[in-house]
Amino acid sequence: MDAEGNSRVCLSKASLEAGAWQRRTGCKTDYSSRTGSSWKWHTVCTEPEAEIDGESSFPNSEMYSVATTMKIGGQTRVTHMTMNGKWLGSNCGDLKPVDPWQ
Repeated sequence: MDAEGNSRVCLSKASLEAGAWQRRTGCKTDYSSRTGSSWKWHTVCTEPEAEIDGESSFPNSEMYSVATTMKIGGQTRVTHMTMNGKWLGSNCGDLKPVDPWQ
């Protein structure tokens, strides 16, 4: 992460496949909506105990945004996280693609 809070992450086709995210042990994801321009989902995990509501939008082929609301450990504390991303190139160099199972 740089001084402005930006970080680089490599996402491959495999790491973005919906089925890959659902294979995480102890988590179940249900999509209420999934189109080419947006996804909405609810995930329940048992280890660690968490509930996540999320929404992604894909305004074009090179940008995306993700907003999630998480309830962690059965506590009523809710965390909001917003991510924005953009295409930097097809070669990640030394940066390895995200592994959705970790």
